[in-house]
Amino acid sequence: IQTDNDTLVQDLETQIAELTAEKDRLIPLYARGIYSEEQLERTTNEYNEQIKALSSKRNQLAKGNDDIRADIATVTELLQAANDEETEVRKALKTGVFPERTRKEQLKDIDYISIDTFGTPTIVFKSLNEMEQTITYLDHIRSSYTSNDTQDTAPKQTLDEVLQDAYKKGEMVRK
Repeated sequence: IQTDNDTLVQDLETQIAELTAEKDRLIPLYARGIYSEEQLERTTNEYNEQIKALSSKRNQLAKGNDDIRADIATVTELLQAANDEETEVRKALKTGVFPERTRKEQLKDIDYISIDTFGTPTIVFKSLNEMEQTITYLDHIRSSYTSNDTQDTAPKQTLDEVLQDAYKKGEMVRK
C-alpha cells in the first residue's frame, strides 16, 4: 500500500510485449520448416508461461490501494468464517452434540452423489467444495502478495495450517 509502481508496471508491460513479439515470430519459422511442430509447441508453451508470470506480477503491482484493502478485507472475512466454523466443529466434536438440521437442510448441502464401478457411493457436499474454493482463494492471495524478488517455494498449506500459523503469529485470536 502507498507504493508507486508505475515504472515497474511499465517495465513489465514492455517485457510482455517483447516476449509476445518473439513468440509471434516463431510461426513463420515453423511455416518454413525451421521448427518442427513439437519444437513450436514446446517453445510457445515456454513463452506463454513467462508471459503469464509477468502478467500476474504486472496485475499485482498495478493494483491500487483500494484493491489491496479489498483483498485484505476479503481474506479477513474468510479467516473469521473459517475460525467460526472451526469453533463450531470443535464444540460439536467435544460435546458430541451436533447442530440439528432438518432433512431438507441436509439434502441442500449435497452437491452430487457418484457411484464407482464397484457400487460404492461417494457423497460430495457443497460446504466442503466451498471450503476447498476458500483454500484455493487464500493460496492465490498469499502467492499474489509474495515478494517479487523471491519465488514462493514454501509448500502449500491447508486452511487449518494457515489458521494455526495465524494463531501462532497472533494475527487471530481463538474464541
